[in-house]
Amino acid sequence: GTKCLSKRAARPIGRESLKVPLTILLAAFGTTIPQARESYTLLEAGVRQRFPDAHVRWAFTSSIVRGRLAEEGEIIDSPQEALRRFQDEGIPSIVVQSIHVTPGQEFSRLACIDSGPLKLHFGRPLLDQPEDYHRLLDALADQVRPDRATIFVGHGNDNDIAFNHANHRMDELVRQRFPGAILASLEGSPGPAALAEFLPHAQALGRVHFVPLLFVAGDHVVNDLLGDEPTSWKNQMGVTNVTCGPPLGSIPAVREIYLDHLRDAAAKCKMDLE
Repeated sequence: GTKCLSKRAARPIGRESLKVPLTILLAAFGTTIPQARESYTLLEAGVRQRFPDAHVRWAFTSSIVRGRLAEEGEIIDSPQEALRRFQDEGIPSIVVQSIHVTPGQEFSRLACIDSGPLKLHFGRPLLDQPEDYHRLLDALADQVRPDRATIFVGHGNDNDIAFNHANHRMDELVRQRFPGAILASLEGSPGPAALAEFLPHAQALGRVHFVPLLFVAGDHVVNDLLGDEPTSWKNQMGVTNVTCGPPLGSIPAVREIYLDHLRDAAAKCKMDLE
């Protein structure tokens, strides 16, 4: 899903001085739930702290999210629209930092975007290299306790099984590191089927704790996990004590992984700007 990145070969890191300011586009899936935006606010603050002289803008990759926000009077650029603005301003080279969790469908589309004369340097999504998985599990280790059944929650993809690789890899690592914990996904594979196998364990303990592998606590957390409908995961588990951990974007150690990916891409972009 990331083959479109290969044409942009890495270049050595050069001098720190910039002739023109660094421009960073933060590209997230997006959310329609206002309070969920706090995760984006926290990340942007970290970006501005690490790159105080950079121009920072946002784009949402989900056309559904952008459409719903537009109905409410809020216009947010798609990545393509944001790139057109940069071109009109004569900016030659930018960093596009993915705020996606896995290199899935949304990131694949982003990586293959037509940038015209604009040169793009992509910051990788959260789970890209093997060490990213281990850093994420380190950041989430305090969510796992022996007195409750822990379910890590991935997003998943129903349309293309290739985009489910990261969830399967994370499921393997979760089970190795935290016996008695599993990963299930909202879509694709492993999907929600793992919940059924986990029911006896969860009901024996009487407590279930969800650990969302989602950047924001948006619609999936509010409705799919914790909603009042009989189909919500909370109600499927059949226990009264159900809790949910914070979204990834609210965890400082997780934001640091994104900031490190951004740093790597920015170092290459600076070469173009000198």
